[in-house]
Amino acid sequence: MNLFFFNIRRTFHIFVTGEWSIENKVVVYPFTRNNLTPRTHSTYLNAAKEAQTKSIRGKAVSIGGIKGLSTLLQIFEYPCQIVFDYMHLVCLGHVPSLIKRWCQNVDKSVVNSIDASLNQLRLPHNLNIPFLESVSNAGQWKAKNNRLFVLNVGVPIVTLHLPRLLASHFLLYSMAVKIFHAPESIEEINLAEQVMNYYCKTAPLIHNSSIEIFSLHAHIHLAQQVRRHGGLAHTSAFAFESCIRFIQKKAHGSKHLGAQISYWIDLQTMIQTQQVKAPTIAAINEIKWLDGRLSSYQAALSGQLASYKFDVYSCSFYLRFKHFFVTYHTIIYDQSFKCQSYIVSFSDSTHDFIQYGNSIVFVKSNSHFFVLVQKYKLSKKSITDYVDIPASLHSKINQLFPLLQLSDEFLLIPIEMIRHKCVSIAFD
Repeated sequence: MNLFFFNIRRTFHIFVTGEWSIENKVVVYPFTRNNLTPRTHSTYLNAAKEAQTKSIRGKAVSIGGIKGLSTLLQIFEYPCQIVFDYMHLVCLGHVPSLIKRWCQNVDKSVVNSIDASLNQLRLPHNLNIPFLESVSNAGQWKAKNNRLFVLNVGVPIVTLHLPRLLASHFLLYSMAVKIFHAPESIEEINLAEQVMNYYCKTAPLIHNSSIEIFSLHAHIHLAQQVRRHGGLAHTSAFAFESCIRFIQKKAHGSKHLGAQISYWIDLQTMIQTQQVKAPTIAAINEIKWLDGRLSSYQAALSGQLASYKFDVYSCSFYLRFKHFFVTYHTIIYDQSFKCQSYIVSFSDSTHDFIQYGNSIVFVKSNSHFFVLVQKYKLSKKSITDYVDIPASLHSKINQLFPLLQLSDEFLLIPIEMIRHKCVSIAFD
């Protein structure tokens, strides 16, 4: 059963006609000719009915890019309930295509430098995604590699190695996608929409008109989708793909797959006696106060404990902390591993900005949990010093991609102040 009946020369969220580019041999959607008036469910149905009426003897007729009716249109309201999946649109669509264009316009030495930077990454253990293929073969990357690149590691690496113009343009794209991924306010969505529109508008000037294909054009509709359905992180196919891996194990052969899957899941539900328990809050890997691994931090820790009027000998110390589905490490714990799961962001009521630090050790006192962090401080330079970006965007960009240096200041904070684990990339 088909859901979408549309001609590749027209988009299905709004009525825009694509143009065949003789030079590039692709259908392009020039940004300057966009008609941003969205389709409605009723106009879509009317066009679909007209197309079905005029389609005779097996010859499909397209009305406004629509080739017929689908029974699924009785379930879904079109286009409000039809979303773009950013896993395919961004991670498997535009990002590898963009990287391919870079590699065609830079020296081999630049490609090798980017590859070296990607191979030297130290990432959180739950985000440990190796880049097995060269950046010149980004088309072979998995979706999770492209997701990591566009959301986390791409901007600093590109800024270090690519020409300033390409780096500046990509930073705008990464900024918009990062905000759409998990926006914190409607104002952020509005800002990301402006940035994405500017990126799409200037893309043919940075590259050429062949970049204005449908996968780029569709980006201008992401803002409205995020307003209606929430961040891209919550509407992507990443979770669905994980579910598929579970379901496919229930099917054998190629016949009656639906019946097989339902049978084995039903059977598993009946015979499975072990109760599944959701993770809770817990500190693990306890160490003693006199443990040699703490010796470098005992003076700082003693001072911070004293500020809370804690008795050091009544406290317990741990190397890891589980907060439901997230496990935080300490720098002591990660010393023998390649992962880097000890960098965290945190906030408090005395500062109106996000702070960062290395987790040194977790502390338990009277059933309350704390973490000793070694704070980072802002570098004298910002990421915006290395790119050409409108000054009005500097503040937000530097907030999303801060340049930091490790300080000598230690701070004991309640575990509730931790926001996220963070990715760190060396920037020289």
